Amino acid sequence: MMADHTSLKEEGNSHFKSGNYSEALVCYTKALDIGGEAPSAAFQLAVHSNKAACYLKLQDPKHAQIEASKALEYNSNDVKALFRRCQALELLDRKEEALKDAVKLRNLDPKNKAIVSVLQRLSAWAQQKNDRIDSTESKVSQMVELVFFDTSGNKEKREQALSNLLVLAREEAGSTKMLEAGLVSKFKALLQKVEGNMKLNVIRILASLSVHSIEKAETVFDVMGLPLLISLFSQPGEDACNATSNLFQSLINGITDLHIFREEKAKHEIHKEKTGTPHGSKFKPLKLSSYQQDLIDQIMRYLVKYINSNKVSAYGRDCIIQLIIRNVTSSDGLNWTKRFLETDGSTRLMEIAGMTSGKSTIPVSSSTRLHCSVLMSKIWDDTMTDQQREQIRTLTDEYFVEQFADASFDSKLDAIVALSTLLQGPTELGNSVLAKPGIMDMLLALAGSKEIAHQLIAVEALVHATSKKDKCVGIVDTAIPVLKQLYQDSPSDNIKVRALVGMCKISSSSGTDAADKTVSDDSQLALSRSCRKFLANESKDVDLRKWSVEGLAYLTLDAEIKEELVTDKAAIQALIDIAKVGDQTVMFPAATVFVNLMNAYDKPEIMPEMKQLAEYAKQKVPEDHPKDKEEYVSKRIDTLISYGVGSAAVALASIVTESNGCKELLSRVFLALVTNAKDRGKLVQQGGGKVLIKLALDNSLTGKGLAAQALAKMAITMNPEVAFPGQRILEVVRPLLKLLHPDRTALQNFEALLALTNITSASDSARQRVVSERGVADIEMYMIDDHEMLKRAATECLCNLVLNEQVAEAHFGENDKVKLLTLYCGDEDEAVQRAACGALAILSSDYPEKLVEKVTKVSSWKDCLLQVLVSEEPGVRHRAAHLLSNLMLTNKDFCEQVVSCQLFEVLMAISKVEGAEMAGARECAQAALEAAASHELVKPIDNSS
Repeated sequence: MMADHTSLKEEGNSHFKSGNYSEALVCYTKALDIGGEAPSAAFQLAVHSNKAACYLKLQDPKHAQIEASKALEYNSNDVKALFRRCQALELLDRKEEALKDAVKLRNLDPKNKAIVSVLQRLSAWAQQKNDRIDSTESKVSQMVELVFFDTSGNKEKREQALSNLLVLAREEAGSTKMLEAGLVSKFKALLQKVEGNMKLNVIRILASLSVHSIEKAETVFDVMGLPLLISLFSQPGEDACNATSNLFQSLINGITDLHIFREEKAKHEIHKEKTGTPHGSKFKPLKLSSYQQDLIDQIMRYLVKYINSNKVSAYGRDCIIQLIIRNVTSSDGLNWTKRFLETDGSTRLMEIAGMTSGKSTIPVSSSTRLHCSVLMSKIWDDTMTDQQREQIRTLTDEYFVEQFADASFDSKLDAIVALSTLLQGPTELGNSVLAKPGIMDMLLALAGSKEIAHQLIAVEALVHATSKKDKCVGIVDTAIPVLKQLYQDSPSDNIKVRALVGMCKISSSSGTDAADKTVSDDSQLALSRSCRKFLANESKDVDLRKWSVEGLAYLTLDAEIKEELVTDKAAIQALIDIAKVGDQTVMFPAATVFVNLMNAYDKPEIMPEMKQLAEYAKQKVPEDHPKDKEEYVSKRIDTLISYGVGSAAVALASIVTESNGCKELLSRVFLALVTNAKDRGKLVQQGGGKVLIKLALDNSLTGKGLAAQALAKMAITMNPEVAFPGQRILEVVRPLLKLLHPDRTALQNFEALLALTNITSASDSARQRVVSERGVADIEMYMIDDHEMLKRAATECLCNLVLNEQVAEAHFGENDKVKLLTLYCGDEDEAVQRAACGALAILSSDYPEKLVEKVTKVSSWKDCLLQVLVSEEPGVRHRAAHLLSNLMLTNKDFCEQVVSCQLFEVLMAISKVEGAEMAGARECAQAALEAAASHELVKPIDNSS
């Protein structure tokens, strides 16, 4: 059985030498797990050490460290395994541990230059760290003296000292010194004495102290205590509540390493998306010790308890709900769903969902109900079983039964408001409540009430109930006359605008289909003009204007309305201004309006055969409006750009937080804005590149693709170092590589390859980032694609990538990489020829001997190289001549073969060609002839005239 272990190890070694590190890992893992007689300790040490080497090549230091440590269990003095663990620890930023290994390595192998180099680097780091610690300790002491013990009464000086402590707290050394000095208790006392910016900075310092480790987070948790921490949500200011929310998230991250778990999972998903199966061990869910779980449960119980507490401010309540949203799911959070349902979280949330801003005894904001809706949707989507969903339905039903059974009419009103919230999400749950006997009758009765407040509540519920055509068929006939009457007769603008939005939703239920109108074009235009009237009137309540935006979000599916709206500069500017406020309730509809105006939504293509079949069967076929044709859309986009929609989209993308739906809409807007190459530079100046990278990494799956495609378009036509300055040129690589996937469209594949070609021409750092992101294999996959344009683009990209040492060396393993490039020199596509020949020319400069060996194994190599040498394009001839001269100079046998075939005759002809454009090819051809003469295969050639 040992032979099987050995053969698998040898197969892994072969894959490793060829640069196929993932395949090598599979073989090494099988060699250890195959069963039978256990291999020797020496064998297991070697295989674990080899796995560590693979993980290092795959830029996965975490698993490299694990495997190297396993190898060292068999022999703690094995130099290879110890060196690999040292490398991995350094990459993991665990430099103190790496330094210990480096010192041990020096003692074991003092003459090893690689070890000496690593030791020097780590020793220098250790010295700098000690100097920094000494300096940090001094700075902390000075700032503490000013904050806590200064008696001069200089408030400005004290505030500056506190700001300096915040900067120091963000460094690990600074936070360590503060905790060692027992400053948390001092901050606790200070927190209860100061206000304003000083209080804000204390909260931020505590957040910075919490995130570095569980020990630090535990200290802050224990000293501060949850009652005091939760009370910070009582502050009325948005900045203070956001800082408190960040403090709680920092505590959660410090206690659980949740942020690290999410980063690791993101890497895992990227690899899985690219390869189909993740490398290494299966990704495991977040596991907490009983102690960690207890601390987290305490935090969760306090957050749930304060959902409906009147002791927190409106902003504080929003932050509490958002914290639960951020951490509730089982997939990438703390799996709070089950505990939330087991406590009275659902009941507390429904109570808040039934409250309206300005009319509640408990402080709520205009966004609170939206946050409630999002949290309920998160919990609903996170449920794993029918039993859990039934539990949610039961808890929801119990709330509504209790509210409607209450003698107080206000309780019934609260229930209708809560229903309105549920109808925004999860809609399935809201519709099930709406369908219960008597609910719709109550809505209609309230709508017919003479009380404005009652009408307002009823009309909002009706509006949300009519959001989806397939869900509201049963109530449309009933709702339309009620909404019309309210719009026409109500003295309240608040009622009018909501009724208007309800009619807008119903009238737009046919979508973009010009042949299927629920109401007439004139009626829709009238509704649109009413919405615009509310929107552009700055004297109107902001809430009114937000509702008018929602109405336009539905109506702008109609082409006539798009054309009319885009000419109303005042309305568009009002839309931009109100969206920039950052209110989450208006961002989504505002982004929807822009998407609709630019036709940036998905439209399924109907095959002509299917259209004919539908007509034959007398089925309705969706029809495009004439004003939704490309020339109209292009003009609308140009007009919107002139109005400043680009800067508005950047502003929105900078403030959008949790909503993937809104992020996807903004990605669609950006993609439409960069359709024309002339507009891309302006969007870069407005900050579009920065926010697009963010959208391409944190978005829905579709949104990521759209944002990445917009980045690709920018990178294709612009200097990448201008479009993505500094570190940003490296950050853009990952989103572009994600477009190289079979599930993406051919256009997305093609544009990503063109963009990567441009970016990899900029620097070796950019090329190395492609290697680090494991993107080379993806690019090579498209080199053999049936689509000629994809093949060409991939080959051109590889031509740049071979300038990277790691990519170049991978061509000389046991693979056909060089063979493919050689064959492509004979391709019919001149661009493919140019790129393939260019790649070989680059390789010939540094690896001529290895390249000769690979090229000459291709039976048709002479014919292939002859094709590029006789190309009509001077640049291709130059590359071919450069390639041949390098190989002829290095290898006499190769030179002899060239001399004996037509290639030499062509080289002689090129060496005599006149003209500036042929100067490069002529010089290389002359060098090739001189190489032949130096091998004494021909007489020295006199090129003088």
